[in-house]
Amino acid sequence: MLTQERLQELICYDPENGEFRRRVDLGVVARHRERVGTIDPTNGYLRISVDCRRYYAHRLAWLYITGRFPDHEVDHKNRIRADNRFDNLRAATRTENGRNLTRRTNNTSGVPGVSWDRSKSRWAAYINPNRRKRHVGYFGSLEAAAAARVKAEAKYFGEFRTL
Repeated sequence: MLTQERLQELICYDPENGEFRRRVDLGVVARHRERVGTIDPTNGYLRISVDCRRYYAHRLAWLYITGRFPDHEVDHKNRIRADNRFDNLRAATRTENGRNLTRRTNNTSGVPGVSWDRSKSRWAAYINPNRRKRHVGYFGSLEAAAAARVKAEAKYFGEFRTL
């Protein structure tokens, strides 16, 4: 298993800008101080090979700074998958990480958890803490429904609420 010491021996990580650079010269294959990693085309995360094994850069950043891999997942606060600055990363469970998703493509209101209820001719706000859908309320305006949703997110999700 990869350790912090081995990682720091091979790669230099700058927590301010999130860049990884090679610490050793591998000849033609890779030069000293050269940036490492490639964007995975399937999911947009930066991947880095260390000792013939591929890792996600955000997990390596966590190991580099804390000395251990995260217990669960690493969440990118700003949702930019290639932004691996350490202050943009936080440990999260799968559920917490799932709360920090971008707006779904089929969302027509523009606000997560808010939709138009045709039968009531009002905006409905809802939230799903612990996989249970909770109704927040019906509102006459989209702005009021969005404000209620944000208040519910702060109550149920804390720092992992939708931005």
